[in-house]
Amino acid sequence: MLNNFKPTWMVNAIYDLTPAQLQAHGIKAVLTDLDNTLIAWNNPNGTPQLKAWLAQLEAAGIPVMVVSNNSHQRVERAVAPFNLPFISRANKHLRAGLPRHINNWDYHGTKS
Repeated sequence: MLNNFKPTWMVNAIYDLTPAQLQAHGIKAVLTDLDNTLIAWNNPNGTPQLKAWLAQLEAAGIPVMVVSNNSHQRVERAVAPFNLPFISRANKHLRAGLPRHINNWDYHGTKS
């Protein structure tokens, strides 16, 4: 069962992913967790690295979406400075969690 959850490849930090690498692997969008992946839980403003990385992906036409199990209010407040779409209460631990949200949400954390 755990073999289903092995990553294809790993990086030390999300900022290590370049648009060229993503494009070379055919990746057209990035879905990322919030806390301790996109931003440190205690640094809601993000880092200069984050802002530069987001700008690089935007320039390359690669959208970034935050997918979090946190509450709508928490995620909305955290991603507001970056103007990123998000899914809150994603239930990522459930097999049907994310697909259900993708089909029923408008990607700003509100039901469509």
